Amino acid sequence: MRGVYEWNLSEKSKKANAALMGMGATRRIILADTLLADYSDDEIEAVLAHELGHHVHKHILKGIVVQVVITFFGFWLTNQVLHYVLARNWFPALESRLYDFANLPLILIVATVLSLLLMPAMNAISRKHEREADRYAWENIAHIGPFISSMQKLADQNLAERTPNRFVEWLFHSHPSIGRRVTAAEEWARGRARV
Repeated sequence: MRGVYEWNLSEKSKKANAALMGMGATRRIILADTLLADYSDDEIEAVLAHELGHHVHKHILKGIVVQVVITFFGFWLTNQVLHYVLARNWFPALESRLYDFANLPLILIVATVLSLLLMPAMNAISRKHEREADRYAWENIAHIGPFISSMQKLADQNLAERTPNRFVEWLFHSHPSIGRRVTAAEEWARGRARV
């Protein structure tokens, strides 16, 4: 880990954010200046612990591997669909040669449909990574309260819907909803108190 850096986000937005970036010697955590200005030290520590959770669980590397697999699968599937459609001559205006520019609209349609079909799976993987990073944060901060309050502040500052429709969350959201994250944190804290 190269270090923790301030991200001058206030020039473009009032949102607060943090991220883990880079590979190898360039890996770093960035915290938005809007987050640093409006959050307590304990809340910043909770956000930082979450980003460290991404580092510990190697989420960047896992994400790259998933993207590479899906990209190659996408090219293979596009090739299969093009061969299938062109062999049946469903669209006489299309050329029978795959490399012909006239086939570009069909390629774009196939790529769009494929990305829509894969979006829920990609978002599910991303939400799983977020839950792992959350759990790492809970286990490495003194109290769960700052994590919960930082999530509440993020929801307010970023105008996030706290409890979106489950289908909308499943289809479009790369992060668990704030409501689910807060509930999970509270349940984890209760379970820890019982032990």
